[in-house]
Amino acid sequence: ESYIMLGLLYADMHKPEAENFYKRAKELDSSKIEVYYNLGMWYQENGAYQKAINEYVSILTEVDSTFYLGYYNIAYINI
Repeated sequence: ESYIMLGLLYADMHKPEAENFYKRAKELDSSKIEVYYNLGMWYQENGAYQKAINEYVSILTEVDSTFYLGYYNIAYINI
């Protein structure tokens, strides 16, 4: 949880360290949708669209295939 919170804090300040905190959180617990989603949003907001899509696809294939925001954000990026 603390790495997720640090990621959110750094992302809010537009600091690139946010990516590392999200990645560390994912290493510690890869079952949390929040970790993938936050990392995907970080990539999306910073123009790394393929990396964002990869995170959303990971949510849908590895964690929860019914997570509608994964589908939504993939579609949004592809518009």
